[in-house]
Amino acid sequence: MNDLEKLDVIIVLLTTIITWGAIRFIIGVFVRRFSGESRVRVIQALLGNGNFEMALHSCKKYLEKRPNDPDLLWYRAVLYFKLERNIEAKEEFEKIAHNEPLYKEDALKYLDILGQKT
Repeated sequence: MNDLEKLDVIIVLLTTIITWGAIRFIIGVFVRRFSGESRVRVIQALLGNGNFEMALHSCKKYLEKRPNDPDLLWYRAVLYFKLERNIEAKEEFEKIAHNEPLYKEDALKYLDILGQKT
C-alpha cells in the first residue's frame, strides 16, 4: 500500500467518523425536541432560581403542545404549590395521584401537606 492509498483510507475513515458524529448530533436534537426534555430543563432552571411565575407561564405554554406530558403536569402542580395557589395545586395533585403512577407517592405527600393547610 503506497502513501496515496494510505491517505485515501485515512480520509474515508475521518469522513465516516465525522458523518456518524453529525448524524448522532442531529438525532439527539430531534429526540430532545420531541421528548420534551429541553422543556423540562427550562422549567427546572426557572424553578431552581425561584422564578415561579415565569416557570408556570413556560409550563402552561409547553402544555399547550404536550397536554398529557406527565413531567409538565407535575411541574405545573408543584409551581401552583410554590405560588401558594392551593386550590389549583390540590386539584392538580389529585389528578396526578389518580393518573400518573410514577408521581403518585409524591403527589400524595403534597396532598397531605395541603390538607394540613386548610
